[in-house]
Amino acid sequence: MDDTPLPDVPNAARSYVQESGADLATLVKLADAGELRVRVAEHHPVGRVRAVHERFGAGGLAGKVVLLF
Repeated sequence: MDDTPLPDVPNAARSYVQESGADLATLVKLADAGELRVRVAEHHPVGRVRAVHERFGAGGLAGKVVLLF
């Protein structure tokens, strides 16, 4: 578990998700209802997965990195 403080963003919350079809369905419902927002820093095609992994590992991103399939 990461103890890094959350950024100063109103209503920010830390969550940890494990692979689960039921949990994913719940997240989809929350996102569809506008109750879950995810900050996305960058989008990349899946063919760049190695470079994206290195970019994410370097830190400094203000959000998630999304791979597009």
